[in-house]
Amino acid sequence: NKNFKRDMFNVFIGIIWQTALVAVPIYTILMRPTGIVVCLLLIGATTLILKNTWWDYLPTDATEAAHALAPALSGRAARPEGDIAGAPSD
Repeated sequence: NKNFKRDMFNVFIGIIWQTALVAVPIYTILMRPTGIVVCLLLIGATTLILKNTWWDYLPTDATEAAHALAPALSGRAARPEGDIAGAPSD
């Protein structure tokens, strides 16, 4: 993966983002306005970071996505239409 460092950075930022999203309602229930403000600031900052380092790099259409995934999927056998992984065969 030639974008490993960027991907790991995005995972790290995404964990902070997700944690802050979960913490806002908790701080709301506990009536802790400082915690709410800090989490909202974190959400805003991490959203901007993810927009610039993750969202902008996503494929814009299905063809571009297929080309991006082709190297990762090459060598894997395609399943027949309707086949579900792990389902017993008749």
